[in-house]
Amino acid sequence: MLKQFLLRPGAIILLCAFSISLTAQDYSLPTRLFKGQQLDAVISVGALPTYVADKTTVHVPPMSAGINYLVSSVFGVDALVGYSVSESPRKYLTDNAYATWTNTLLMLTVRPTVHFTRRDNIDIYGGMAASLHYTRIEGNPGGDLSNTRLAEFENHLGIRDKVQPVFSGFLGARYALTPQISFSAEVGFNVSILSVGVGYRLK
Repeated sequence: MLKQFLLRPGAIILLCAFSISLTAQDYSLPTRLFKGQQLDAVISVGALPTYVADKTTVHVPPMSAGINYLVSSVFGVDALVGYSVSESPRKYLTDNAYATWTNTLLMLTVRPTVHFTRRDNIDIYGGMAASLHYTRIEGNPGGDLSNTRLAEFENHLGIRDKVQPVFSGFLGARYALTPQISFSAEVGFNVSILSVGVGYRLK
């Protein structure tokens, strides 16, 4: 009886020690903790064309590059430059005269960000972006359409190069693959409504 009494606590202690050992083996240190004073260089590529609703032909995929700076584990600021080149579908003026337009977009963006960084290796973020878009529009006459007639048509419709401010929201997440390299995915009106990218920690 005494032997059984002594064996039971011993078995319980061994079971607890074994459980703790398994827990210690299962736990691993995070690859990266996203926190304040961290600086990353980022490059993103659009998964969709810039003017996806217009069914354009992509000549240069939507791309952006810049920096992400975490002021704290909650707040940050980004600075980005974006670029894309696409061509509109044919627009027929007559049966034998048509034109397409090549749209070159250059985008400069500054955006404050709010971050959720309480999960190891993961940073979920969002905010509002203030951008300046420069769009260069070049007409391409086809068929028997002359450059002169194309210019008259563009003047009539107000088709011309333009610079305009754009304000939009965004939501994204990034995952640390290594202490320096992270993968990101983002939804919002950047150079593309859906972008994926890679970041490299500089600081």
